[in-house]
Amino acid sequence: MSKNQTKLFVINEDLEFHSFLTKHVNAFTLYFYNNQDDLLKQLYLERPDCLVLNIDQLSVESETSLQDVFVWSQSNFTPTITVMNRFEQKDRTKYLSCSDSVFNHPLKVDELLASIHMHTQKRAQFLAHSLVDSLTTAYNSHYLRDELQRQLNDMKRSHEPLTLVYLETEVNNVNTLREIQVVKSFVTCIKNSIRPTDFLGQYGPSNGFALLLPKTVKEDARKLLNRLTKIVLEKGDILFEKSSFSFSAKIVEVTEHNVSPEECLSALPFTNKEEGGQIVEGSLSEDGIGLKRLNIAIIDDDRLIRELLKHQLEDIAEDEYKLEIKTFAEGEEFFSDPWHRQNERFILIIDRIMPKMDGLEILRKIRAEYDRKRYLCFMLTSRGSEADVALAIQKGANDYMTKPFSLKELEVRIKRLLRGSR
Repeated sequence: MSKNQTKLFVINEDLEFHSFLTKHVNAFTLYFYNNQDDLLKQLYLERPDCLVLNIDQLSVESETSLQDVFVWSQSNFTPTITVMNRFEQKDRTKYLSCSDSVFNHPLKVDELLASIHMHTQKRAQFLAHSLVDSLTTAYNSHYLRDELQRQLNDMKRSHEPLTLVYLETEVNNVNTLREIQVVKSFVTCIKNSIRPTDFLGQYGPSNGFALLLPKTVKEDARKLLNRLTKIVLEKGDILFEKSSFSFSAKIVEVTEHNVSPEECLSALPFTNKEEGGQIVEGSLSEDGIGLKRLNIAIIDDDRLIRELLKHQLEDIAEDEYKLEIKTFAEGEEFFSDPWHRQNERFILIIDRIMPKMDGLEILRKIRAEYDRKRYLCFMLTSRGSEADVALAIQKGANDYMTKPFSLKELEVRIKRLLRGSR
């Protein structure tokens, strides 16, 4: 292990032992500490990989405070090596019960180094398979990436929406017991406000978190944040022990399953243009943040019409949208395709008369069972009486054209619908 990888936290009041470690244990980053009053704070701040406790020459008060250190090391899965210069069996047994290794002076350097290596390697292997961040009690960043990949794979299969939320507390450096407790209380508050299928992981600094919301649109994510804000305002004194507390959030809607977990996570932290203390919204697609998708479904039982329209509309998005066009021979085929369940904008070009499910039935189903803001419905049919047009508009059509039709006029009308729906 390199010097930057492994941190040893040494609790010691013996100058001779200090010199011994400095000389022989120089392959690690050493933190010497002899002030027992602020010990736990420093442990939380440094988060060492291993503790070395020199019991010899410690005062009675220091030995008493070490009990808290042993509790901390066990709860944070940090190995503890105790060094002592006492040969009474009862003292050795006492420290064996709460230490991973116990050595007596004079020390053998090779044995001490071997013990440090063994315990720190075991800890690294354990943390690699651990799911929870010991400091914040949220899931750790390694598990966060694995879960995000799983969610993206599920999104590819189901076409259900996925929204990410980045949460950052006002606590910039979690290095006091009070700040640690405040962050833990915030994590608990979030866990109590989300669904079992949602996922909260630690990301970025110790005061940053990523919330994965599967099958959730951006609007519902904002509602969740509004509820969290209300809880913080109404119950903050109780939850955060009367500490001043606030948080900022960024909502990122994932609209393309082919992006990687790293691309998703890199879009979360605030940029220089985005300030804290607010809720920021964005989107993430295969081509980057902010590029919107446009899906066009052509539903017509005439194959020639389907192919003609698909070819004509391929350039309608220009540089403003990422376009996908799919064709369907009738309504049931469209509704059975999970493609239309994506949390994106759709334009449906619908023929009026088709077998199994006609155009009016498609309109009725879309308006009754789906989010009407995501679907613009364009009726294209040979029936052009005033009564037919009025009925289609009444059922939910946004526009209506009769066959035969002008391709140029159709394109102009669709672009007008897009502008009007922004």
